[in-house]
Amino acid sequence: MCNYWSIEPLCGHRSLYAGSNCYLIYAQLARINDPREAARPGVPFHMPNSCLPNRWNVRPKHVNEYCSFECRNNARHAERRCGERDARYGPGSERIGVGWRY
Repeated sequence: MCNYWSIEPLCGHRSLYAGSNCYLIYAQLARINDPREAARPGVPFHMPNSCLPNRWNVRPKHVNEYCSFECRNNARHAERRCGERDARYGPGSERIGVGWRY
């Protein structure tokens, strides 16, 4: 099973990064250089279902910083709310949205 990292900054904007690969991925990568597979059309690669990100192979990593300057500057309005679904954007809101320019 492959490993993934979910980087979770203070603002709530998550990023998913690939970690170490398992032997199933290495076997698929070896197929690309196989001369028999190169004769067929297309790229000979199939991502196994067990290697896709799921709740068992994604490890969260909390970092004590913001993902960007916009999130850091807007954090004084409402920390951890800029990346939420109910965040409001634009003038007149106490929570200025990410990327808003004056």
